[in-house]
Parts: sequence; C-alpha cells; structure tokens
Amino acid sequence: MPDYKLSTGTAAEPLSGTELLEVTQDVGGTLQTRVATAAEIADLASGVPAGAPVAAVAASLTLGAGQAGRFLACDHATTPIVITAPQDSDWAAAVGTEVHVCWSGVAAVSVAAGTGATVSKAAAFSLGLRQRYAVATLKKVAANTWLLFGLLGDA
Repeated sequence: MPDYKLSTGTAAEPLSGTELLEVTQDVGGTLQTRVATAAEIADLASGVPAGAPVAAVAASLTLGAGQAGRFLACDHATTPIVITAPQDSDWAAAVGTEVHVCWSGVAAVSVAAGTGATVSKAAAFSLGLRQRYAVATLKKVAANTWLLFGLLGDA
C-alpha cells in the first residue's frame, strides 16, 4: 500500500477508524514505531481533557489506547469485572499514562496483570477495589510496569 498523507484527504474521504497506520512516538528520548488504527491515533491526537472522560464498562477488558486517561465506570449486576493491565507488546502506553477504575455496579471489580506485565501495589492491599464506588488508579511507571493505588481491598 502506498504512503497516504492525511493532510491530502478531504471531508468526502473520512477515515473509517479501522485503517492501520504506522506511528512513531518519542518515548523517553527513544523513538518507538508501532502500528495503530486510525481511531487510536484520533484518540491520541485529541488529547485527554482535564476531568477524565467517563467510559462505561460492562465486562472484563484488557486496557488499550481507547482507555488512556479515562475514568472507567465498571458496572455489572452479577459478573465481576477484571481490568487487565497489558504488556507493552499489546499496548505501548506512554510512561505516565493513567487509567482510573471505579466500582460503580453491584459485582466486584479488580485489576490483573496481563502476561508479561507487572502491577505493583502496597503489600497490605489486594488487586480488588474495596467496595462499591471505590476508585483506584493504574499508572504506567516503566516498561511493562503499572502501579495501582487508591481505595483497594485488604490483602
């Protein structure tokens, strides 16, 4: 496929969001190249406004670019929801990326580390949120490494 210059597109030719594009980002002084969908690029380009946008979550998921900077309102009546922090090969989130997780429904909400990823937290706490309406934050602190802090259950 030939190179496509986005600035040459017209309103009559919008990207559908499923196109795959090569993206190069400066991550701590190192240029990293990866493939992203047009929708992921649009999400990154729009920036994350102050006051993290709320995203409703009704089932377990592995974090991706669509959740960067979001407040995930996890709500299911019966099935517990697990939010998985991925390794860099699944989503190369920039160091400093945050995702806020809220237990807003009836079923419990917890966090897990995906294969190749680590989720660190204080030893006195579990990876589960303490109770309904509790909020915890996952912050990317290094390659493949996330820190979980907030209102967590006891270990």
